[in-house]
Amino acid sequence: MEPIHRALLSELGVGKFHSLSRDELCHRVAMWLDEPMFDEEGEEVRLDRRVRSAIEWLRQNDSRGAWIVSDAAWSGYWFAESIEEVKEHCRVTRNTAYTLFKRARQQVKLAEQALEEPEQLRLLA
Repeated sequence: MEPIHRALLSELGVGKFHSLSRDELCHRVAMWLDEPMFDEEGEEVRLDRRVRSAIEWLRQNDSRGAWIVSDAAWSGYWFAESIEEVKEHCRVTRNTAYTLFKRARQQVKLAEQALEEPEQLRLLA
């Protein structure tokens, strides 16, 4: 387990009311890792992708990480209070994945259809 994983496990709270926004979580992880918040030009250093990647790794590889849930409407991450909360998070994740899969399949279908109708492609040019 890497330091970023330990930082996440230490900083996340239990329950929605102890959720941390991604920005707040990135800030706390940067402090935990003793990494600068700003680069030499004064621009904010974003750990966003590293934090999201570390959360996904924990969810897949660590029994404590499997309890990390999030909710777009709630805008944050936290440890679930019950197995039902974990299951609900996973149900929503599966539904989102299914919707994205259907959308991608339909997009390919329509793009292939456009190849059969050259006048449709001319409208794009």
